[in-house]
Order: sequence, then C-alpha cells, then structure tokens
Amino acid sequence: MKGSNEMTVKTCIIVLATTLAVVALSACERQQAASPLPIPRVAAPDKQAPNTDAMIWRFIGPMTGTRGSVVLGHPIDKNVFYHGASGGLWKTPDAGQTWIPVGDGQFGTSSVGAMDISLSNPEIMYVGMGEPQMRNNVSWGDGVYKSVDGGETWTHLGLEETHHISQIRIHPTDPNTVYVAAFGHAFGPNPERGVYRTTDGGQSWEQVLFKSESAGVIDLVLNPTNPDELFASIWEFERKAWGPKTGGAQSGLWKSADGGDTWTEITYNNGLPEGRHGRIGITMSAADGKRVYALIDSETRAGLYRSDDLGENWTFVSDYFQIIGRPFYYSHIYANPSNADELWSPNNRLFSSRDGGKNWVVEPGIKDDFHDIWIDPRDANRMIVTCDGGAEVTLTGGLSWSTQFHPEDFTGLPCLDRQRIPLQRVRECAGPGRLQVAQRFPLGRDLRIRHHSGGQRREW
Repeated sequence: MKGSNEMTVKTCIIVLATTLAVVALSACERQQAASPLPIPRVAAPDKQAPNTDAMIWRFIGPMTGTRGSVVLGHPIDKNVFYHGASGGLWKTPDAGQTWIPVGDGQFGTSSVGAMDISLSNPEIMYVGMGEPQMRNNVSWGDGVYKSVDGGETWTHLGLEETHHISQIRIHPTDPNTVYVAAFGHAFGPNPERGVYRTTDGGQSWEQVLFKSESAGVIDLVLNPTNPDELFASIWEFERKAWGPKTGGAQSGLWKSADGGDTWTEITYNNGLPEGRHGRIGITMSAADGKRVYALIDSETRAGLYRSDDLGENWTFVSDYFQIIGRPFYYSHIYANPSNADELWSPNNRLFSSRDGGKNWVVEPGIKDDFHDIWIDPRDANRMIVTCDGGAEVTLTGGLSWSTQFHPEDFTGLPCLDRQRIPLQRVRECAGPGRLQVAQRFPLGRDLRIRHHSGGQRREW
C-alpha cells in the first residue's frame, strides 16, 4: 500500500512537470509568434536643396534704422530732404514727417555712400553706392547712378569696382561735370580708386587722381567760390574681419587748381603735422573762399587744422578728444556755408563750434554714431543730420528737430542690404504666430512686433 502511494505521488509530479513544460513551451511559441519581424535597413535618400520658389515673403517688422552715410536737402523745395544709408536712399517731402524709398528696384545694391543734386538743374541727381564708414560689417556698392527727373528713374553709369564712394561733387553751373571720390575695395587692393571726373554727364569717366591700389579718396571738397579748386584726402586703409589696418605713408592731402587736370600734394605744407596720417576730413565755407579746415588723424599730432590761404600754410586749432576720437570711423568736419567760423563735427555724438573750432558743445540727438550733416547754403536754419539710427531734420538751426527717421529694412524688397540682415535672430516659439526677436536697436526705442496669440492681436 505504501509503495502504491509513492508511485502515485511520483506519477503526479511527472504529470505536473510535463504540464508546466508544455504550458511554458506554448507561451514561448505564442510570444515568438507575436514579435514583429525586424525592419530591413535601407539607404538614406540623397539630400536635396529646399525648394523656396513657392515661398511668399511678407514684411513683419521691426522697422529700425541702418547706418546713414549721407544727407542732403533739395536746393529749392525747403521741405524735401534725402537720406542715404546702408538700407537704401530715402526722401521726405514734408521735412521729416514721412519718408519714402527712392530708387527701389533700380539700384543694384542698397548701400548708399554719397549723393549730390545739381544747383543749376535740381532735376539732375547723382548717387554713389557703398558706404565709406569702414566697420567690419561695411557694405559695398556697385558704382554711380544718375537721375534726370528728380529721382523717379535712375541710370547706372558704371564704376562698379569702386565699391565705396565717399563723395560726389557736381559743378555748380555745369551738371555734366561731376567728380567722384572713390575709396575702392575695403578688404583688399584694387586699381579703381581716387578721383574720377566726367564732363559728359557720366557717359565716360577719367581717373584724374590716383595714389596706389592700397589708398583711396575718403573726402573731396569743391571750393564753393571757385569750382576749379578742389581738395582731396587720400587714406591708406585695409579692412580685416579682426580689425583694420588704418593709416600709412600713402595717406595725405591733395589740391587741384585747374578743375582736376593736375594735382599737387600738400600733406606736409607749413604747419601740418609730420609723420604718417590716417583718415582726414576737409571742409570749406562759401563765406570765406580761402579758408580750409582739415581734421587729421596723425601719429604725431592729431587734431583740427586751419588754412587761410587755400592750403599753403596751416595753424593748429584743437585736439578736443570728442572730435578726433575713433578717427577711422569718423573724422567728419563741416563748415556752415554762410559762416566760416561755425563748424559741425559728427562723431559718437554731434558737436558744434561757433569760434572756428576752438571750443565745442554737444548737440541733441537720439542715437549715437553721427556721420553726415547738410546745411542749406541759402538758409542756415535748414539742416539735416544722420547717424546709425536714422535722420533728423531741423528748420530752426538745431533748436528743434523732427522725430528721428528709422528707414525700414523691408525683408525681401530690393532696398534690403544684401550684405547684412538686420535681424540677428528671429524664431517662432511657443506656438504658431508667436515670434521671438533679438536685435540691436536705437537707444530708448522699443522693439515691437504685432502677433496673434490665443485669438488676440497683441504687440511686444
């Protein structure tokens, strides 16, 4: 009986073990059957360039300024002014209240360096492309443009390789005679530099002053009382991404007394500093046809110099630090056409002097980095200035100014600077219709963009 019980227990154990084994095997088979088959590996498709032809651009802002290089007033219409900047050429018909683009879609590049309007026929205008303020983000241009209908239409006149045009001077009685101050390439040597002259309205050009492929003309003055007399400053300079090479033995002052046919170097005339020079700004006033001012960056004695005999002899006037600071970027000096003792020096701020440059005061302004000023030869109360933030107009000699104009960098339009995109960072965040923008903008000016969020229209 005992043996029979043991046999029964063993039989039960064997049956149980067999059952468990069958169940486990069945579960394993079911698991294997349920497992997906491995996906075979395939080669990645070739990268293709994105197709942007179907994209339609729309301007969403922000509207801010770009670096200004030239300002000018219409010689007859007192409410019309022009502003040339790295973001195009602009015109106000109402003394700075509203602004409209000029040459949009007709200029090959957007950066404007110089402009002049004919005094004998204000319908004739010349514009030189490429700003002459040689920062590491400087924008170049494609030569000279001309309009014969007050800026409605423009014709390209060549000089594409001049890249940076610092001044344009039109003969006061002959609009076909024009002088162009060409600096040339900022980032390396090239032969298209110096002073160019046309006597047939831009159909042909003659290079009447040339120093070398490493030095170009950075300023040019036409004597308002005798257009045959010209003064030019040559600057040896090369821009690098990490810094500039400014100044050298080829920098200096030059003079012509025969309309540009011949030139004489006056760099070291009596009273001018010895040694090498950097950038030089020059100016004259119609109130005194023999007086010349020169703001000189010098390794021996930088400062403002004055000549009362058309550059033969000079006297040192001032080395006020606010007008000689950061000379490669500034070195601007302008004389009031009706008062040779009144000077203006656009620098980090706007400075003026009423005693021939001996003493200086700071003028009001919203932004910093001023680069040009224009004073009406017939009405000294009518002025316009430009800086990195835009332009301001005054009809009261500086007692009051218009709201500063910030030219719009319309993304996708021809006036957009092709070398620099104004927005440093734009991205969509936290859902459609919400943008985050980071940008350098003028002092005291908010950056706002309208957007939709949660069904509501907002600004920030």
